[in-house]
Amino acid sequence: PLPTPHACFTGDQPDKGLSRMPRDASCSVRAVVRVRPLLSHELDSGDESCCQVPDEQSMLLRVGPPAGNQWRKYSFDACLPDDRSQKQVFQECGVTHLLDAALTGYSATVLAYGQTGSGKTFTMMGRLGSSERSAERGEELKKDDGMIMRAARRLFRRIGENSSTKVSASFAEIFNAKGAVNECIGDLLNPEAGNLAVRFSQKQGFFISDLAVADCTSVADVRAVLEAGLQNRRVSAHALNRESSRTHALFTLYIDSESEVPGDDGGPPAKTYG
Repeated sequence: PLPTPHACFTGDQPDKGLSRMPRDASCSVRAVVRVRPLLSHELDSGDESCCQVPDEQSMLLRVGPPAGNQWRKYSFDACLPDDRSQKQVFQECGVTHLLDAALTGYSATVLAYGQTGSGKTFTMMGRLGSSERSAERGEELKKDDGMIMRAARRLFRRIGENSSTKVSASFAEIFNAKGAVNECIGDLLNPEAGNLAVRFSQKQGFFISDLAVADCTSVADVRAVLEAGLQNRRVSAHALNRESSRTHALFTLYIDSESEVPGDDGGPPAKTYG
């Protein structure tokens, strides 16, 4: 099973992290594949992994009956074997570049794609607990924290004491409701809002109308928003996962900042917003 985060962005800034991603703007969409380890019940039943990662940008996938031992090779921007920790995945998948681009005013998206039970939710959100546990953890990052919490910590570290930069968050889900013709959009921070509409404006582009947005002044605030939304997310059990997510989740961090740039020909400085 292959959870595949896709990093989609329109800007790329230099970074001193451990990312293996190219540091130029030659490609606006990059694909990273993460192979998850076999679970305990899979090992108990004698299952074998169908994936191998021979190098940093290649993956071998076994097809057909096991006796055939036929392997196909696929190439990605980065391939992460099943021994990678959450921290290593964050460092090596290129998300740090997306955060740098977002701080300069670009939009940046990470999309986790894969079959049921492949580890998408764990990669993005980690293993989160109750609200009480969240309060105890505060700003501290744990080894199981996923992309969202690690990105939030890096974001607030980059912002530092810059009071002109504001951060907020929203959490929505897209799901198929019984009897509905099209997919429905729900607000995980305000479930009583019902089915929300997608609209378009020249200023905002496409956006979800009436979606609740919570101000976040710290990493702990982001964790509280994430865990509050997860309490309202639709899940159900099946053979591959006891608590499988039955919807598409959309967690968004908004960065609003104000800065001054020198004026032309010695004129007064101009303010920019983003």
